[in-house]
Formats: sequence, C-alpha cells, structure tokens
Amino acid sequence: MKDEHGWTPLMCAAAEGHAATVELLVGEGANTTVVDSRGRNAEVLASKFRHCDVMQYLEQVRIHPKIDESDDDIEIIDDERYCKECGISYKDRSHFTSIAHLMEISKPVEASGYGIPEWNIGYRMLQRTGWHEYRGLGKDGKGKRYPIRTAFKRDRKGLGLDKNIVMRVTHPDAHTDRPRYKASKYSAIKLREDEIRKDKKIATKFRQEFS
Repeated sequence: MKDEHGWTPLMCAAAEGHAATVELLVGEGANTTVVDSRGRNAEVLASKFRHCDVMQYLEQVRIHPKIDESDDDIEIIDDERYCKECGISYKDRSHFTSIAHLMEISKPVEASGYGIPEWNIGYRMLQRTGWHEYRGLGKDGKGKRYPIRTAFKRDRKGLGLDKNIVMRVTHPDAHTDRPRYKASKYSAIKLREDEIRKDKKIATKFRQEFS
C-alpha cells in the first residue's frame, strides 16, 4: 500500500521516528526494501530525518533478515524467479537483501528540479490540492514550471537583434542605473534656516498690525 508519493506506512513511521510502529510493521511482514518516487526506502528516510534508533533497527533487519524456520526451503527456492528491478533470474532468497538488488531499487528517479524540500509547508499545501511535482503549475498541470526569464530594453534596436543579451529571472541591479538623490547636511541646515526666517517675518507682521 502506497500513497501518491510512493510512501508506505513503514516509510511514514520511519520518517516520523516512531520506533514501536516500525517494529510492529516489520514484525507483520512490511517490506523494508520498497522505495518511494525518489528512490528512498524506510532506512534512508530514517537517516535523513536523523532518527538514529529507527535507522539502526532497519539496518539490522536488512543485514540479518528474519527467515521463517518452518519453511522447508530456507535458502533456495525450488522454482527460478525473475526480479523486475534487476532484470535477472534468481533462486537464492537472499537476493532481495543483496547489495546489487538494494542499489538497483535505490536508484533515484528524475528530480523535479524545484529545489523545494518535501517538508516545506507550501510544498505540502500544493500536494494536498492535487499538484504533482513533475507536472506544470495550475489546476490542469499545464502551466509553466519556472519563472519566465526577462531582460531590460535600454536601446532602440529591434527586438531580437542583440544576440548577446543575458536573460534572467531576477534583476538585482534593476535600480542601479537610476540617479539617487542624497540630501546633504548643508541642504538640511539651509532649509531649517529658511523656515526660521519665514516664521520671524510672520511674527513681525502680526505685531505691526496691533501697534
């Protein structure tokens, strides 16, 4: 059982650090080698979120898998079976815990390229509304995935004539070409003196009217 992101109940418990739940699920036969859409299994998720106790437990399960002793055939399977992930046939039960198999199923899928972690609040809000990280934005998933690159037009040449222009998403120097007015200390003092003279003239005129 997986959700839309390829996470199993065991992965959720490992990512949250619920050791008791992880042990219960493993005891009930949960597959510890299943990976999500990014090629991570429960052990990798536990390590990523720094749940050392869960990671160590899953590591021990991987190194020393529990085998049902009541089964007459413990190590060898009578019929040869085919592994879809590795593309080979096998008879040994330990194939699923072998390094070759674990490396094959742990190959990450193509990254979305957004650079947003899965635990980001905005990322989770988008996913709850049905957004998929490998599709475009918008309700139908057909919108642009990245901001449009632009460039400033500072000449009268025709559009597209300048082939060396650099298109950017952000323009940190957008306002550097504008002249900046910086009031000097002298200007501030002169303005204050003018205000004082104006007030004195008003006071003098007021007294003259009643003299």
